[in-house]
Amino acid sequence: MPTGQTSITVTIVAHNDLIYAGDV
Repeated sequence: MPTGQTSITVTIVAHNDLIYAGDV
């Protein structure tokens, strides 16, 4: 499992959570 890709995925997920929380 490439660590770089994993960290990018986590960052995207966290970013989407912030957008969702702000949208609600």
